Formats: sequence, structure tokens, C-alpha cells
Amino acid sequence: MSSTYNFDDYFPHKQLTKIPGHPDTKSLQTLVKQLRRNARSVNTSLGGGQYGHLFLVLSDLEWNALPNTVPVVEPQDPGPFTLPGGRSTSATVALEKEQHAERKNRYKKFQALKRIIKNQLVEVFDPVFLDPIRCGVTDMITSDISTIITFLKSTYGELSVDEMEEEIAEIKTFPFDPSGSVDILLTKIQTHSELCDIAGAEMTDSQIINLAYFIINKTPTYKQALIEWNAMPDPKTWLDFKKHMRAKYAELKKVKGLTIRESSLHTSDMVTELKTHQTELVNEVETRCKENLMEVINYTAMHQEAQPATHRHDQNNMSSELDNLKQQVQVLTNQIRQQSQSNTSNSNRDRNVRFSRQTNFSNNSNNFENNNNTNYQHISN
Repeated sequence: MSSTYNFDDYFPHKQLTKIPGHPDTKSLQTLVKQLRRNARSVNTSLGGGQYGHLFLVLSDLEWNALPNTVPVVEPQDPGPFTLPGGRSTSATVALEKEQHAERKNRYKKFQALKRIIKNQLVEVFDPVFLDPIRCGVTDMITSDISTIITFLKSTYGELSVDEMEEEIAEIKTFPFDPSGSVDILLTKIQTHSELCDIAGAEMTDSQIINLAYFIINKTPTYKQALIEWNAMPDPKTWLDFKKHMRAKYAELKKVKGLTIRESSLHTSDMVTELKTHQTELVNEVETRCKENLMEVINYTAMHQEAQPATHRHDQNNMSSELDNLKQQVQVLTNQIRQQSQSNTSNSNRDRNVRFSRQTNFSNNSNNFENNNNTNYQHISN
């Protein structure tokens, strides 16, 4: 850290999480998050003043995509102070000297912050992973922070086809609980979009919104919220969607309109519980039948040893009866299993009827796969 400018009081991450060995997509995702939080924590009027120094770790495209930003004009070194020409009063000279000192301090502070964040970034990695961007003569990394991040993403951030498919499957099957905070889901989707960005498959706002819509549409709790969202005029951004859903969550919470019993998660839990109970019942009946059958077999075997040869004919008849008993036990077991499957089928049919009321929202959900296909195919190719 610089002896003149210390930003420890600002940074939420005094030290960034080290990446031992080869960087991968998720470790880079953590790194980028921490860098952004640190840069955003130091206030400035540059770039509109709303995002601190976040522009230091974003590409121009990423920065310009943020709302309420203006192009950043970095402070320039004013050089040494020179006395103004002509006749100047001592008050004028003092004022200009003070203004010059302020410009000089602003420039030095800005350069110190860039240097500190850059050093934080470089220290995360084993040196070998940054060698490709070192100057061969000075052994220095002269690239700015956003350029280094772009290099890391393109070099170490790619996901394999299998890894991307796992990520997509995980987010699409996320068990959204409408009785909890909607921010749990929104954060999960935001994290997924950031991972796609690291992997070079950036998602558009429309694709992110469709993904969230696809998951929320599985529960009728937010039915009215989605109707109102559909009625809102375009263009609509991911930020707009988050604000809208948070507001609707707050309204539902006030009137105690949040319940897990209307969610697909609860229905799935009930079906699972029913299947488990049926399986336990079948196993119990099978066990009891087998125990009874073994008692009969053992009893018969014991008496066969004690019977004289003259009773062989009766023993053969007993053996035939045991075979018939075995067949009856098997028939009974099959009937129980068929009844269990029938109950499960009825449960699934009831669930389908329950959720058929959600078809008014199917347009966004059914289009989710197509809207995101191009984005995910980028990785597969």
C-alpha cells in the first residue's frame, strides 16, 4: 500500500482471494466480484459519480451499458506550478497555487488507486499465468486493469460443453421457494449471468429476464406480478425486473400472501413423500409374507424328517401346496406394486391439473430455450 494514500478503510476486500494453481471460471468470477466491490467503494465525481471508481475494472462496453454514466475523463498531471504572467496580486498567486495543488493531489490519488487495485489483481495469481502479458524487456505488466481482466477471461475463463450444460441444468431446476425472499432467486440468476460473462457467453438483459420469468412462472404466487410486468412498456431491463419483483414481494409479504403450498417445490415434496410411504408399505408386506412363508417351509422340513417312508405321498401333496402358497404371495406383491404405481399416477395427474392454471404465462416460459440458445451455443461451438 502507498504510504500517502491508504484505501484500506474503503475496500471491503483488503486482500483478494488467492487463486492457487491454474485459474478457472469460478475463481475468476470471485476475483472480478471482489475487484468491482473495491473499486466501487471509493467515491469520485468521475463518470457521473454514481459508481465510484468501478470504471477502472470495466471495459468501455460494460461501463457504457450502465445507466446514468458519462464518459470518464481521467485526471491529468498538471506538472510543476508556474507563477502566472503579468501583474498578479499575492492573493491571486496564492489562489492559483492552491488550485494547482488540488489538481496535483487529485491526479496522484487517482494514480495511487489504480496502482493499488492493479497490484491486488496481480498478486492473486502465480506469476506464470500472467507471463504472456509481461513486457519482455522490463518484465512489467503495463496493461491497464480492464485489459488484464479481459486477458484472464479469454485465456482461463472458458467452460467445457459439459460444464456449461451442468450450469444451465442447475439454474433451470433451481427450487424457488415463493415463501422466501425473491432476492434469493434474483441473486442466483445474477451469479449465473456473471459466470456466463466470464466464460465469454454474455447474456443479454432479455435472456436474463426470460430465465427469471421461466423459474418464477412455476408458482402461482407471483401470477399478478408477472401479468403487470407483461403490461409494462418496453424497453424493460434486468434492473427494472429486479425492482418490480422486489416491490411485489414486499406487497405480498404485507398481506401474508407468500406460501410454499402454492409452489411446485411443495407439490414435489408431497409426491416424494407419498412415493416413499408406498415403497415402505410394499417392503413391509413383502417382508412379512417371506417371514411367514419361511416359517411354513421350516416347519414342513422338520416334520418331513420325522415322517416314515409310508407318508411320502402326503409330503408330495404338502410340497405342491407350498408352491401354490408361493405363487399367491407373488400375486399379492404384484397387486400392491400396481396399486402403488396407480396412486403415483393419480398424484401426478392432480398436480398437472393444479398447474394448468398457469398457462397464461406460457409465452415467456416456452420461449426461454429459444431466446437463450444462441448464447449457450457459443460455448458449445
